[in-house]
Amino acid sequence: MKITDIDLLPIKKHFPLNAKRVRARAPKLIASVINDTDVISSVPSIRHLRPEHIQALSGGVDAATYLVSLPKEQVIIKLSYIGVDAEAEAIEAWRKRHVRVPRMIKTGVVPSTRNDKYPVKYLVQQALLDDTGRLIETCATYLTRAPHKARKIGVLLGRELDKLHSCVSDRRFGDFNDTRRRPTAYDTWNDYVYTAIKKQKDYLVSIGVSREDLRAVLRFVKSYDFVRKGRYLHGDFSIRNVAVKSYDPLKISVFDPNPIIGDPTWDVSFIWNNYQFEKRRIAVDKSQHDLFVRNQQLWIGFKQGYNRTIDEGSLAVSSVIQAIYQAQYTEGIKDAIGAKVRKEYIKDRIAFLLEQAEI
Repeated sequence: MKITDIDLLPIKKHFPLNAKRVRARAPKLIASVINDTDVISSVPSIRHLRPEHIQALSGGVDAATYLVSLPKEQVIIKLSYIGVDAEAEAIEAWRKRHVRVPRMIKTGVVPSTRNDKYPVKYLVQQALLDDTGRLIETCATYLTRAPHKARKIGVLLGRELDKLHSCVSDRRFGDFNDTRRRPTAYDTWNDYVYTAIKKQKDYLVSIGVSREDLRAVLRFVKSYDFVRKGRYLHGDFSIRNVAVKSYDPLKISVFDPNPIIGDPTWDVSFIWNNYQFEKRRIAVDKSQHDLFVRNQQLWIGFKQGYNRTIDEGSLAVSSVIQAIYQAQYTEGIKDAIGAKVRKEYIKDRIAFLLEQAEI
């Protein structure tokens, strides 16, 4: 097998610059990891592999990810400038709390980039495979053919996230380890979300939030009683990043985090927001009714499985920030209805926060 036999991953306009650079170099980087490290113990170099042994995995936007599948070894290799060490740290913390996550094998710097100004890092973990040797499917894929299982999947999501949120960290809030090239940490969650909202002030004004209301929301956020100790958060918790580990009984496994240290409602907001978005969307787009029912059942089930108290004020703050990011993403991919729904939702959540500020 030659480097040119390794498939390139798609590079889309809205991808982060770091991800575009890694994906453009991915075949050479994968070759370096296999040739110059011991992560694949059964073969000394890619020359001993066949093209069918290495499969490019298109999910995610922050890294280049490949499945290396051999008779005695099946591993996932992820390549990225950032986030590798943070992911490994978070996964090990969750494993100690019995969260179902892939087994970590190794992390390191891609040998061919050691002398670069910004070296590329790699993460190797055991692949989650079914009995036939194929990658297990995500909950999102599973629910397309078994939508009646949405509530059950929701319950399992809640249970796993409950365990995940039991992992308290002594780190400061926000980015940690190599989450970014220059991680920014905060003494309180108040400071983290205050900064996140303030950075979006021009965007919020552009969609109709008055500057006076924005100042009131920032005052509320600054003084709110959020958690005092942060948790290792998944950071991108959705049915796209949870896989079906077994079908009878139904079990799931969490993967591909974008971890930060923060308030648990940050993760909860992904499930809540998706339900709220579709609830509003079907008012103008009836074709999405099945998606609304799925997300509604996911949320109902999630609340049954998640045994922690969900603080409404904290959830509202987290959901506003996540909705801003999601609205900007839908604008980028030219989803006009999706962007409009999210903008209206943001304003509704802002109104809720203003009501809370007056209590």
